[in-house]
Amino acid sequence: MMHRFFAFIVSDYPRKLLALVFAVMLYIGVSRQIFVERNIPSVPVEVKLAPDLAFIARPHYQVTLVVRGAERVLQKLSPEDFSGTVYIGPEHRVSEDVYLVHMRADMFKRRPGVKIVNEPVLKLNLQRRISKRVPVKAQFSGRLSDEYHCSDVRCIPAEVVVSGPELMLKSLDTVFTEPIPLSETVTDSFEYESRLAVPADLQFATAKVMVQAEIIKSLEQRRIGRLPVRLLQNGSDKLKAATVDPAQTADVTLSGLSTRLAMLKTEDIRLFADLSDIRKPGMYTVPLRCSCSVEGVSVKAVSPGEIKVNVIKLP
Repeated sequence: MMHRFFAFIVSDYPRKLLALVFAVMLYIGVSRQIFVERNIPSVPVEVKLAPDLAFIARPHYQVTLVVRGAERVLQKLSPEDFSGTVYIGPEHRVSEDVYLVHMRADMFKRRPGVKIVNEPVLKLNLQRRISKRVPVKAQFSGRLSDEYHCSDVRCIPAEVVVSGPELMLKSLDTVFTEPIPLSETVTDSFEYESRLAVPADLQFATAKVMVQAEIIKSLEQRRIGRLPVRLLQNGSDKLKAATVDPAQTADVTLSGLSTRLAMLKTEDIRLFADLSDIRKPGMYTVPLRCSCSVEGVSVKAVSPGEIKVNVIKLP
């Protein structure tokens, strides 16, 4: 039996070998012509908008393609091999904020021997792009020392033109700068060029503004009332002075840092009338003067500003 089988194999060997080669070539040729279809999901799509449209949000747009080709070719493909690009304009609007486009095969990358057989529908939520002027406000990081504060802050320009989705701009009433650094070493007014803190999906006509900050000392005022009045004479033992009103008092307004004003005590304030130049008896109207022993506190006003005194001659 084995002898006959072996004889069959080796008899007419050249023709049988040639037939085998032709059979293999025929199989390869036919297999290349066998086409199959395959779904390619998550194919990325770059969306380009008309100038008067804007994204509500900017998601990663993707579609599913159905492609046809040789099976061995399709097995090697990835979604990125077909990434597409599409333009969206007002003509694609189907309802309020909803836009649809049927993506043709020529909107995707081409692969040799592969054909795209479907037209996927891409749905987008878009808005009209509008522009409006929005006020600019400076924001700061850090802090000044307790002795100083910003009394006035100006931005130049005070307003900027902002473009973006209609709904987003309707709720935008202020644009802030990026934080401007402050520290306890800052004691003088300054100018600072700051970038704008730009929200996503908005465009600004200018990206920077000049901020002018006026730094002044943090002075407050405190009024202390019903202070007793002292009469200062020249030391003569021949004259004696007294206020016409025996209950004469006065109010004093002082200025300084809040921490210094909080330290004030009545005995730190000296309210007096200087009579050292008076040499004769009589009725006099003299100004009131005031001094304060707390450093950094100054006298702003004394009320009343003058009093009446009676100077008599001692026996």
